[in-house]
Amino acid sequence: MKFFLRKFNKSNRGFTFVETLVALSIFTLSVLAMISVLSRGIADTGYVKRKMIASYLAQEGVEYIRNLRDTYVLFNVGSPQEGWNTFQSRLTSDAGANCDDLSKGCYFDDQPVSYSDDSQPILDMTIAPCNDSRCSSAVIYYQPLKSEYSYDSSGAGTVDSGFRRSIKITVVNANEMKVEATVFWTESSGNQQTISSGTLFNWI
Repeated sequence: MKFFLRKFNKSNRGFTFVETLVALSIFTLSVLAMISVLSRGIADTGYVKRKMIASYLAQEGVEYIRNLRDTYVLFNVGSPQEGWNTFQSRLTSDAGANCDDLSKGCYFDDQPVSYSDDSQPILDMTIAPCNDSRCSSAVIYYQPLKSEYSYDSSGAGTVDSGFRRSIKITVVNANEMKVEATVFWTESSGNQQTISSGTLFNWI
């Protein structure tokens, strides 16, 4: 009769307590690193989205002023030169808009504009001086039902978008003007801004 004895290998033992702690520590650090990367990715995505919106708002600012120039020059009851002169005066301290104050600038509000009116409604647009260098009192609101940014605070769900916009003009000469629109907002890392600019001339 043969007897078979099982041979135990003493080296095949389980993890010690210290080894378990080390393994758990490595796993925890890996998870935390992954969460950190994901959080940074989400934050970066949010920043890119807000930067894109700010860029569009800045471009819109320049285009509104360009539209105003076109309207004054093309449809002035007098001459195109008179229209240009009136346009320039409308934006400067002469009319109280103070867009030529490069330390603050101005903002425009198109709420008074009725686009159903066919008599050049953009001329009814309000242009007013900013209260400070970031135009902080001129709140741009977001209306989610319309997916629209404006100075209109009415409407269900309307919220402060966090964006502010200032328009600054520099009269280069009698027939040339530089327009600069700056949009401001705040991230967790601090204040942000983006700028769009264009040059307008006394011709179309």
